[in-house]
Amino acid sequence: MTTPSDSAAFTAHLDSLREGRRNTEKVVAILCPGQENAGNSLTKTWEAVFDYLAKHKKKIPLDDLNTLATAVFKLSQSTQQITDLEHKVLEFEDRRAQLRAAAERARQTVRDQPGLPPDIRAQIEHDLNLLN
Repeated sequence: MTTPSDSAAFTAHLDSLREGRRNTEKVVAILCPGQENAGNSLTKTWEAVFDYLAKHKKKIPLDDLNTLATAVFKLSQSTQQITDLEHKVLEFEDRRAQLRAAAERARQTVRDQPGLPPDIRAQIEHDLNLLN
């Protein structure tokens, strides 16, 4: 049997999860805007599960519990896949920034070398720009 304090604790827990989700959405919107739609779909599904649990705290039929357990499992997997993809995007951005910095250092090295004729230097700079 659930007590009023159990219900309040459960509601508080759901509220903290919602707040965490809102904060995460803000970060994801800035860092990985392309993932926002996938994240929003998952968010809506998580909200539906949480709302259902909050609404039916005391009496949830066994069939519904099985369905919810399956949904939570699949949502967890999908959430992890999106998180992994976001990390890969960040790693790609870091790697791209490193390559751009290396290309700029190479350009600067070419510019600083006194013995190269201007036409060869221009051709090298043009070739390096193709890497960007």
